[in-house]
Amino acid sequence: MSSCLPTIVARNTMMDVKTDSVILPLVARNVQTHDAALDASNSEGADFIIHTTRGDCHPKELVSSVSGNVKIPIFIMVDSLTGGISHNKSSDLLRSGASGVVVSVDELKLLREDDLS
Repeated sequence: MSSCLPTIVARNTMMDVKTDSVILPLVARNVQTHDAALDASNSEGADFIIHTTRGDCHPKELVSSVSGNVKIPIFIMVDSLTGGISHNKSSDLLRSGASGVVVSVDELKLLREDDLS
């Protein structure tokens, strides 16, 4: 069982640390379902959503069903660009309404320049 810090608590904690800063903290909410994405956007005040893919989930369907109902960016986190999700699938996700794909720095190191285009 994983715990999740409520969005408002995370934002207030970061604001308390940097009271003299002009930089505002961005708070993301990691979601796995359509309802959680809507709650993060509409009720919790998240600045953007990160949808973490699982073996049996369909991120394209989640993005296309949620993107019309939220006004914040939706990013898809993938385990592996080289094995789990192809470059074509990444492009499909972006066309379906995702704002971007989140990968680890190690994954980025494995990509060639033409993969990034």
